[in-house]
Amino acid sequence: MPRVPAADGGLGRRRDCWAGGVLEHVCRTEPHVEAPGLSAFALRCTLAGLPGNSGEHSAATIDHGCLPTRAELFGPPGGSTPRRFVAKAEYVEQAKLMATIMWDVLRNFCTGYYEKGKATSSARTAERKKNCLDCINQVLQAVVGPGDLWSSDIRAEFAAEAYAAWGSCKGCLEAKSSKLPSKGSNFAMYNQEEITHDFTTKGPFRDFAHAIVNRQQKLDEVFFNAVVERIKEFRRNEQSNGQPPLMEDDFKAMAVELNTIAALCAGVRAFCAACGLEAPPLPSKPVPCQAAHFQRVSDYATGTLQTNRSIAWGPYLPTGQLRPGILKQFQIDRGLMSFAGDSPQGPTSKASAVPLTCWEFLKFMHVMYVPITEAPRFMKVPGVDRTLNRGQLEVAAADYTTAKACNF
Repeated sequence: MPRVPAADGGLGRRRDCWAGGVLEHVCRTEPHVEAPGLSAFALRCTLAGLPGNSGEHSAATIDHGCLPTRAELFGPPGGSTPRRFVAKAEYVEQAKLMATIMWDVLRNFCTGYYEKGKATSSARTAERKKNCLDCINQVLQAVVGPGDLWSSDIRAEFAAEAYAAWGSCKGCLEAKSSKLPSKGSNFAMYNQEEITHDFTTKGPFRDFAHAIVNRQQKLDEVFFNAVVERIKEFRRNEQSNGQPPLMEDDFKAMAVELNTIAALCAGVRAFCAACGLEAPPLPSKPVPCQAAHFQRVSDYATGTLQTNRSIAWGPYLPTGQLRPGILKQFQIDRGLMSFAGDSPQGPTSKASAVPLTCWEFLKFMHVMYVPITEAPRFMKVPGVDRTLNRGQLEVAAADYTTAKACNF
């Protein structure tokens, strides 16, 4: 088995870390980050809130050793050309990713090489802390502003509910400690009708915010569909203004946007709690309200949302379907964005249906976890302000996960 550098500088062993299970491990644990705190744990809390990533629907079900069938790669007979090229791009990206990972693994296996952790100091710790807090301020400013398909008012209200509810709603915590509802129950319905939440807003989706930040293990496709149906009801009154009716993809993307906002709020709260820091207040929302940047998915995408159920049920948007003008207008790096949209086996792909919100998430990941371009490099110390290399980080994460009984 390949040797993995342990957090104390020695060589540890992780049975589930390599040999086809690397991405499974990444999707299911909360990596620990060096001083001053657990910023990668914040990233894991964020990932757990994205649709299609949590609980029994996580990427743990992926068999990374399976080759695609002809039907998976080319689609059914008579299928459209765009789907064929999208599928090919997905498998090319997956092959590149696995090649990068396996090269590092084989090198470590044959030579024992890994980049040793860097010595910390007061100055480096202060730099790391500043970078994390600056990143938090940026993401909080983003969640209260206008987004892909939701206005600043809706986003700010939903973010306020999610931010306040994390770890503090007595109704959520009591239901969780009592293990309610039982497995197989409709959690969305139970969460709405049976739990007495400590609400702080009057928003139309406030019960969903509580569920996402406090009950990640209960989120499933039924829950996601309940969010979609609530959005349809909410938007129904807006369909009589002469505009073309919204499509199913539009409602799904709106649900993804709400999920991602709540997940980002949970990530920030988790980081502050782990570090013993007081969570900064949410910034004030824009006045007057600022409209969403888009009205429907077709405003920023040339194709439909994709779902690969052999991996997960959550929808995603391949980067190749983003309209070129969108990348330029919002200063989105296509190469970095492809980390989400072109890797459906990765948890970040579940935010790609809403590119602007996803871009904020990726920037959050860049600082709080690892720089995106270095994510597959498990034997390397990521970035310039880190202490642990990825192998050490993952081993520390396993210890933390066991101690805290986390099941993301």
